Amino acid sequence: MAADTQDRNEDRADSEGIKIPHTISLLYPFDWTKEEKVTEITFERRLKAKDFKNIKASDITFNDMMVLISKASNEPIRKIEELDSEDLFQCVEVVNSFLPDSPQTGGR
Repeated sequence: MAADTQDRNEDRADSEGIKIPHTISLLYPFDWTKEEKVTEITFERRLKAKDFKNIKASDITFNDMMVLISKASNEPIRKIEELDSEDLFQCVEVVNSFLPDSPQTGGR
């Protein structure tokens, strides 16, 4: 049964153009440590219900989005906070693709 669920999730991701894992090549890479330069963010999983704890669905902030990006990519929030704004918006688009249309906003 778990395989059926996984197949359905992959089919849904395929129909929306986002496959997991999904890698974003950063337009503005940055040095994270002396040894590590961050050049990409890879989304390792779709979001889970528990990822939305303490997030008000009708008022998702950029801080909330950074937390969701961190959870889906398994990257520390401190690293996500260092993204350039253009790279952040690329990541936000991926997170938005996981969310259903919102009746409050009429879209994502």
